[in-house]
Amino acid sequence: MRKIVISFSLGLLATPAFFFGVLPFDVNGQPVPLKGIVSGSAAVALCLAVCQFLVVWKSRREADAGAAPTGIFTYTAGERSRETSLRLPAWSLMPAMLAPAAGFFCVMWLLDPQASETTRLPFLSAAIIGVLAGATLAKVTVKRRTRG
Repeated sequence: MRKIVISFSLGLLATPAFFFGVLPFDVNGQPVPLKGIVSGSAAVALCLAVCQFLVVWKSRREADAGAAPTGIFTYTAGERSRETSLRLPAWSLMPAMLAPAAGFFCVMWLLDPQASETTRLPFLSAAIIGVLAGATLAKVTVKRRTRG
C-alpha cells in the first residue's frame, strides 16, 4: 500500500512538469503555441517515466530480494486458522501514478469546456506514454539484472 501512495504522490509532479515545460513559450494573453504544448507534454512524459521507473524498479528489486508482503490476514478455514498475505500486483502502481494526471485532465475540462483539445489531450496522452515507458524500462532492467 505504501508503494501506491508513493506512486500517487509522484504522479502529482505531472502538473508542475507540464507548466514548467510550457513556461518558456508562454506569451501574455496569447494561446500557447504548438512548441509550448509539445515541450510541456515531453516534460510530463519524461517526469512520469523517471518516477514510474524508480517506483517499479525498487518494488521489483524488493520482490526479488524476498521482501515482506504488504499485509497479513488470518482467516479460519475449518478447524485451522490460516495466514495469508496480501500482495498488491505491480500493475496497480501505474493507475496510481496516472490518477493525478487524469484528475487534472478533468479539472481542465471543467474549467474550460469550450476550449479546444490542444492542451488536454496531449497532456493526458503524454502521461500515459511516460508511465508505460517507465514501467517497461524498469521491467527490462530488472530482468536483465537478475539473469546476469
